[in-house]
Amino acid sequence: MNMPWIRNIYLVTAGQTPRWLDTSNSKIKVIDHADIFESPEDCLPTFNSHAIETQISRISGLSEHFIYVNDDIFFGRPMSPNVFFTGSGSVKYSLAKAHYAEASNPRLAVNLAAKLNAELIEARYGKTTARKFKHVAHPQLRSIHRLISEAFSEEVQETAKHKFRHVNDVSVPSSLAHYVAAAEGLGVPADIDYAYVDLGGDHLPMNLYRLVRGRGMQMFCLNEVASVSENEKRGQLAKRVLDDLFPYKSSFEK
Repeated sequence: MNMPWIRNIYLVTAGQTPRWLDTSNSKIKVIDHADIFESPEDCLPTFNSHAIETQISRISGLSEHFIYVNDDIFFGRPMSPNVFFTGSGSVKYSLAKAHYAEASNPRLAVNLAAKLNAELIEARYGKTTARKFKHVAHPQLRSIHRLISEAFSEEVQETAKHKFRHVNDVSVPSSLAHYVAAAEGLGVPADIDYAYVDLGGDHLPMNLYRLVRGRGMQMFCLNEVASVSENEKRGQLAKRVLDDLFPYKSSFEK
C-alpha cells in the first residue's frame, strides 16, 4: 500500500504458507528454506534467523537492490525508493544511538553477533565500528552479500549450520552488510521517522497513539519483549491502531 514500486515480494518460510495468502498473485512468492540453503542436508531444519539471513541472497530472481524485512516491521506512510537507496544506488542504513557493548545484556546472541561483525570489519578493512543499527527494513545490495560470502566464508558457513542462536553467529543483512557497504563506499547513514513499540512496555496507549497522529511514521516495529498482564487488552489496542493505518484488504489476501 505504501510502496507500490516494489516489484516482487519473497516470503521466506519453513515450508509454510499462510491460509489467507493468495498465491496466484504473481507479485508474491513463497520461498522454502530448502530452496535457498546451500547445504540444506547440513543446516535444516533451522530455528536461527541468523542462519536463514546468510542465505537470503540465494533467492532465485532477487534483484541487486532489495529490502530485507522482518515480520514485526510495518510501513506507516507512503515512501519512495529514495528512503532506502541513494540516486547512485548506494544503500541507506539507520544507525542506532547505542553501542553493542552498552546493551543491558551484552551476552545476548544479537549483541555477540554485533561484536563479531565489528571484529571482521577491523580485520579486513582496518576500521573500527561502534554503533548498532535500528530494527527497521534493511536495504541491501546482492553483490555485497556475495562479497561477504567470499570474504568471511568460514563465519558465514558456520552460522548457517547453527540451528539455534549461537555465540559465534554473524548477523548479515541487519549489521554486517551495512558495515561492508560503508567500507566499500556503497553505503551511507540516513535518518528515518521510526518508532519501536514494546507491546509489553509501559505507556502503551500513548506509544500506539503516536503511530497514527500527524503524517505517521515511515516505519515502526511492534514487538513484545516480555509477557505481561492484560495481554488481550493490549492486543486489542494494537489491532485498532493497525486497522486504522491499514484499513483496506491487501491484494495478497484471498
